[in-house]
Amino acid sequence: MIRVFLEVMTLFFLPTLIYVAFAIATRRPGLSALAALDRMPVFVLSILGAGLVTGVLALLGSEGTGKPGQAYEPAVMKDGKLIPGHMR
Repeated sequence: MIRVFLEVMTLFFLPTLIYVAFAIATRRPGLSALAALDRMPVFVLSILGAGLVTGVLALLGSEGTGKPGQAYEPAVMKDGKLIPGHMR
């Protein structure tokens, strides 16, 4: 569950991380890193992050290989061999 939370939060903050890296890399000489971030467009970056999370979850959530009515059979160990999960 922690992994899923961290993946979603990484996707949400990815536009902000890219913006911060760009702002620090292109700041004027003599300007501190915090001063370069004073005019950060928080609302726009939040919308971009939420859109990225929504898009990725929609894309990955719609990747189903089963047909309606099929059930997923999880992976099992049988006679020392791993039988991968599949739709049945």
